[in-house]
Parts: sequence; C-alpha cells; structure tokens
Amino acid sequence: MNARLTAALMLTALIAACSGGSDELRTQGGRYLTVVETLQNGLFQPEPELPNVTRALLDGLTVPSLEVAVPERDGLAYLVPLISRNDANLGPLDTWTTVDGTQLTLRSGVLVATRGLGDDVTSTDRRGSIAFVTGGGGANWPLRLDIQTSTDGVVRQDFNCTGQRNGRVTLEIVELTYPVESLSEICTDSSGARIENQYFVDTRDGTVWQTRQWAGEKIGYMNTRILKKK
Repeated sequence: MNARLTAALMLTALIAACSGGSDELRTQGGRYLTVVETLQNGLFQPEPELPNVTRALLDGLTVPSLEVAVPERDGLAYLVPLISRNDANLGPLDTWTTVDGTQLTLRSGVLVATRGLGDDVTSTDRRGSIAFVTGGGGANWPLRLDIQTSTDGVVRQDFNCTGQRNGRVTLEIVELTYPVESLSEICTDSSGARIENQYFVDTRDGTVWQTRQWAGEKIGYMNTRILKKK
C-alpha cells in the first residue's frame, strides 16, 4: 500500500458486474466504480482528498468492506473479502484484498499474514492472542512474527504478551455505534522493546470491529475497521 495504491478501493463485485449478470450487479459495479474513480482522481494531487465514506454509500454495497490504515507509510486502503473459511478449533480465517492484490489475513480479527506490502508478515504464532480476543487465554502467551525482508530473508520476532481488559465502551464507525469491550495486548521482546495491540470486540457476538496491530518494524502498526459486515 504505497502512495500510488493506498486509495484503491478493491471491489470484487465490480469484476462480476463488468463480466455480465443482473441489472443489480451492474448497478453495484457502477457504485463501486464511482468510488474508485473518485479515489484515483484525487490520488495524484499535491494534497489528495479521499471521498467521504458514508453509511448511505456502504449500505448500497453488497459485499463487506474493511478499512486498513498504515500510519508509518501514510497509507489507507479499502479491502473486500477474497477467501473466508472456518477451521475447527482455530476459528474463522478471512483474507481481504485490494485491486492490486495486496492482502491482509485475519483470524478472529487477529493479524496473521500480509501480502504485497513489502516486508510482509509471512507466518505467525498468534494462538494466545486469538484466545485472548475470543474470551479465553492464560495470564501470558508468546507472540511470533516471521517477516520476509528484501535483504535478510525471513526475520523472526518473538514477544511475550499479557492482556488487559479496559472495560466496555461505545464504538462509532461511519455513523453506526457498537457496544464493545476494549482490549489491550501488551508485549515485550528479549531486548525490552514493547508493542501494544488493541482490539474492540462486540459484546454481543464477538465481532472484532476495530484493531491496531503491530506488523513489524518496516510496516509498523496497522489499523483496521470493519465498515460493512458480512
């Protein structure tokens, strides 16, 4: 998600709409295309302005949408589902994608892989994180990130983590509010370096609506928000 690509809104339904199908699909594709063109037209201006994403716009879409921000790279993108599955004993795994193939994979809302960003997270051990977010887990747990670098191959980062439950709050995402529990995952490595991941989990059904998660030194933190749910 570099500066040329960050504002691309990947719209799977647009592909279906352009390849034929019902009037509804073509209308859906038109809505998506309008957003894409607006984003891209403003992208190359000295100070690009993103269009205002409203609930009316999101209600008009027939696929889920995930907003991802990478502050370290001044990056913002909107993703749609590519693959979803529910693995026994592991929970739901969702891969989201942009139009250029940049991907983000979450398991129960927890970051487990990226693709196409450069210095990607290629594999992880996030079992303790997932247990914590889904309501279980122990007092502490390991967190492992394997980062594919362009110079050093795969670099492993190991952390030891504890969880903190910050109480219930009301979370607003594009004109809708959700009752959530705020969770913090606080991790340190052997050198004493500290990271803190944040999760906002729906108290009704466990949906992880919003997160801030560490993705390695090059990418930094990634902020995610579910704009439209499945």
